[in-house]
Amino acid sequence: MKVRENIFISIIKDNNNVNVLYLGVTAHVHRTIHNFNLFPPNNKNDKEEERIGIIATRLYIFLIVICLIVLGLYTCLTEHNQTRSISSPSLNQFKKLNSMNLSTLNCPCSNFSMSYSRIMTLSPRYHSICSSEYLQDDWLSYFGRVEIDIDSISFLTNDFRISGQSFFDLVRILCQTANETIENALKVFKTTRLVTVNTLTLNQFHIETNTHFQEFQQQTINSFIDLIQLVRSLIQTNQLAEELWTNVGPLSIYDNQTLKWSFAFRPRDFYKNSCSCAYSNQCSRPVGFYFQGDRIRDQPNITVPGLVLGCYPIDSLLLSTFQCFYDEKCIKLLLDNYDFDVVGLVRPLNNRTFHIKPLEYRNSRFSPTTEINEIFSQLFVEEWINLSNFTSYYTRCAPSQCTYTVSKRFDVAYAFTIMLGFYGGLSVILEILLLPLVKQTRQRWFKLKTTDNTNTDTTINSLPSHCNDKLKFQLNFFKSDPPSTEEKLINQEILATRLYIFVFLLCLIMAILYSGPFHEDTKANIIISPSLEMVNKLHKRNISSLSCPCSTVAIQYSNFLSLTPKYHSICSNKSLFLNFIDKNDNISLFLFAHYRLLSTLCNLSNNFINSSEKSFGTRELITIETLTYSSFHIEINALISVFISQILSDYRRILSFIDGSFNVNQLLNLFTNNWKMEFTDENEKNIIRTFPRKFQNSNCNCAISSNCKELLIDDIYIGCFPYDGFRLSNFQNISLGLLNEQLFVEQWINQTNYTNYFQACNPLQCQYTLPDKNNPMFILTTLLGLYGGLTYFLHLIIGQSLLAYRWWRKKRIQQHVLVISNESATMEIMT
Repeated sequence: MKVRENIFISIIKDNNNVNVLYLGVTAHVHRTIHNFNLFPPNNKNDKEEERIGIIATRLYIFLIVICLIVLGLYTCLTEHNQTRSISSPSLNQFKKLNSMNLSTLNCPCSNFSMSYSRIMTLSPRYHSICSSEYLQDDWLSYFGRVEIDIDSISFLTNDFRISGQSFFDLVRILCQTANETIENALKVFKTTRLVTVNTLTLNQFHIETNTHFQEFQQQTINSFIDLIQLVRSLIQTNQLAEELWTNVGPLSIYDNQTLKWSFAFRPRDFYKNSCSCAYSNQCSRPVGFYFQGDRIRDQPNITVPGLVLGCYPIDSLLLSTFQCFYDEKCIKLLLDNYDFDVVGLVRPLNNRTFHIKPLEYRNSRFSPTTEINEIFSQLFVEEWINLSNFTSYYTRCAPSQCTYTVSKRFDVAYAFTIMLGFYGGLSVILEILLLPLVKQTRQRWFKLKTTDNTNTDTTINSLPSHCNDKLKFQLNFFKSDPPSTEEKLINQEILATRLYIFVFLLCLIMAILYSGPFHEDTKANIIISPSLEMVNKLHKRNISSLSCPCSTVAIQYSNFLSLTPKYHSICSNKSLFLNFIDKNDNISLFLFAHYRLLSTLCNLSNNFINSSEKSFGTRELITIETLTYSSFHIEINALISVFISQILSDYRRILSFIDGSFNVNQLLNLFTNNWKMEFTDENEKNIIRTFPRKFQNSNCNCAISSNCKELLIDDIYIGCFPYDGFRLSNFQNISLGLLNEQLFVEQWINQTNYTNYFQACNPLQCQYTLPDKNNPMFILTTLLGLYGGLTYFLHLIIGQSLLAYRWWRKKRIQQHVLVISNESATMEIMT
């Protein structure tokens, strides 16, 4: 029982001890918190100064906590942009970033441009006719005209066995020409470069490459077709005589005066609906097999499906189809009728010819009944095989880094960093302001409490003067511990304080001058997504450091440029030639040819300009920096001037080449203006003799000059060819040749849109730097940053210098006293 009581008593004692310890610790903590002082007085016995320090400490902690809490909440609740970067991203990383749909993703290429040969492989698949057996020698031997007895056979020119030769020859030539044209265009295309400042996404890459490919395809086709169309038009309008007499027919005329027969041409009119090649290039009639006794106007006894005969072989080809050569029965029809009406009079066909196979159309986009003109307009291309390699593009682009911005809230690390930075500046400001404010407030409060109003006013008015006197004469930052009572030492401390204040103020003045008027630093200004008005304002300020890089460096001209030609009024009367269709006299025929040529050249000029404008529109204006309004128009006007000069030069060169070819080769035409033909007499066996025509007025000879002319009516002349007469004629005192060389354009209307250019350029930001002098915030932050270190080092250096001075003075006094003592001792010894 006693043991239990002892245990109970010991437990109670232990509890009492714990309570006493707890109460002691609690009291100590409370006392420590209550007396916590960040601003301790120099004199520890000064209770008032200590109380002021404690109050200032509590205000300091309260303000710091409140400000940090507010700042922390604001920072956490406010969205802030965080820029992240990935150095040398791999292709998979780049695809992953794009899958995140980051609008601010920016991955600049280290190589801005690359040739298309590195990233694209283009190859055409041609129509099956171009690689078929029908263009080989075995099939072409069908038209070899290997008659056993030449004098006994006379095929009509519209017989398939005659016209088929030119048909397949032309198909072979056009296939070869199309292939060469495409191969040459591909070589040029492969050397052109794709310019991208920022790495394209996979979709953007395919859109970009497909767009350029479509432009290349259309440009290649248009340039070739336009050239062929120009040649065809000049051949037709100049009424050149064709070898097989399909556009003109021979005509013999007897001259009663000279008693001689002369030779001339007349237009063919044996086509459907009495169509005449003098008035149209769309005349046609069926092709087939004829009897030996048939006349040229007769219909074929056996018709070849799909084939027609036109004014010229090129017309025959383009108006026909390949229908027959897709059908095995039709091919057998051609083979079986090889010796139609001439059995035994021709050599047999090669055995391999009988095994020729029909064309395949399963993988063709053209039906068997499609006109060859449509197939030819696509350069016989069935399909363009476009293989774009994004991996090669990305490897060549090789972005050095990718940067993107993400918006984030409740970023603890970011908030903590901001709070730490804010704490430093706020702490310095509070340490400077709180203690004097608390001291001044308490002094005023005590004065108001303990004195009447008059005394209070007097005291308050005299207080600043007293404080100033104290500040001027008794301010001491270097008080000894414990404080010295010697006036000499106190004066030394006051002098050190004055030196401290002088050096401190001198340093602050230098810092203000450095960070103010003598500050040579610059401030970078960044404007995100600037508007057109903002960019114009910035350029008007003539800021040399202004940089507004385009997000799209290469911009097609078609996005912001439109060039419209205003044609001469003569082209609005292109149907004048219709007035002379039903008249058969020579003058009407000449006038018809003249106005038909005018209509044709106006149409050709329009087509040539449209094709050139499309090609010009696909070119790209490369600008890394956004052009100003004035520099943009200067640049565009220069480009337009070059374009107009180039298009006129190209047209004149092509036209001159074709016309020169006609004159050099001395080709005959329907009007026989350049060469005359006549029959010789019986002594010369009545053969046809040709001789150059001499124009009566000028005695000019077409054999040596293409500028011969003879007045027909008004300002219209006859020349060696109808085109020569046209270019030498006038209209309202204006040379038609000069008008034609100018493509009949009176004025080029330039419709340039700077706004569209700016939108396509789309600068993401503008950046510029300006001198940053007398910036109050920079001066304040500089002084705040300098204050802490400056006060510490000045206090340390001057304080230690004062101690060193006192030590030196003490040593010197001791040495002086020792000398005096030694002298006194010496004197005593001597005495």
